[in-house]
Formats: sequence, C-alpha cells, structure tokens
Amino acid sequence: RWRMLLSGVDVEADTRSATLIILVNWFLNTLLPAKAGDIHRGYLASHNYGSTKATALGTIAAERAIDLAVLAISLVLAMVVVVSRFTTFELRVLLLAMGLFGVIGLGVLSIVLISPEYFPDVLVSIVRNFQSGLTAIESACELVTIVGITVFLWSLNVVRMAFVANAVDFQISLPMLVLVSLLIAFLSGLPYT
Repeated sequence: RWRMLLSGVDVEADTRSATLIILVNWFLNTLLPAKAGDIHRGYLASHNYGSTKATALGTIAAERAIDLAVLAISLVLAMVVVVSRFTTFELRVLLLAMGLFGVIGLGVLSIVLISPEYFPDVLVSIVRNFQSGLTAIESACELVTIVGITVFLWSLNVVRMAFVANAVDFQISLPMLVLVSLLIAFLSGLPYT
C-alpha cells in the first residue's frame, strides 16, 4: 500500500527495503510516543529512495488518513450493529469517530487546497513536496485498491484478536469481537494514545 503511494510521487521502492522500513517503523511506534516511528520511516525513505523528507512524510500522512477514515467508518458501522442502546461512553466514541472522520477530511482538504505561496519562502518547497506526497493517489481505481488493501489489513487485526481470545479461552461473539478490535485499532491509531 505504501509502495503504491510512493509510486504516485515517482519514487520506486523495492519490496524488500520497503518491508524492512515498515517493520522498523512498527517497532519504533511501539517504543516511542505519538507514532514517532512514522517520522523515522519518512527519513529512511528519503535516504534510501532519494525523495525529499516532506514528500515521504506526505505519503505517510495520506496512508494514516486513509487508515483512520476506514477505521472511523468501520467503527461507526460496527457500533450500529452491535449496540442496541448507546451508553454515554459508546455515544462519546461514536461522536469521536464521526468527528475525527470530519476533521481528517477537512484537514486533508485544507492542506491540499492551501497555496504554498502563503508560507515563508523557506517553507514553500517543503509544503509543495508534502502536498505532492499527500495527493499521491492518482486515480479513483488506485484509491479503491488502496482502501481495499486497508480494509483487508484491518480485517486481519480482527482475526488476530480472535486468535488471542481463543488462546486465552475467552468467549466473545463475532460482532463484539469486530467492535472491540476496531475500537482498539481506532484509539491506538490516534497519535496521542
């Protein structure tokens, strides 16, 4: 998925090195706060593939935005299916998911639409490169493919959670399993959690 985004900004990453960079990124995200491994991934991509750091970070921001959007929509759908009557906590999570989806959309739209010329001269090229990375998806077909891969990847998280529940002999219904898995993924996908 990330290689597809990189190819949208004319950066060719081979499978092996991109996989190693992603693994280092995941490892650092478990050790460092605020998903700081993503910043290191941008640094490694710029170093290994010759792109600018801002372009690499733009592709990572696009990937994170797609992740959070898919998780927010999936969480809302799962909550509607599982929860018959919303408690205060569930309503807060639902509103947070819907609000975050809106904020992500507005944030991406504003970053894409704002002209780099409004920034100081020192930042113009950085903002342009970041915008090119953020808008790396070139067609609707590519967007559908990337969203499909994202849905598949987060579905694997549900499968992982099912294996964990089975390993500790914890009985949980499939709809509740989906909801809990998506909720954990959604909350841990936010940089501050």
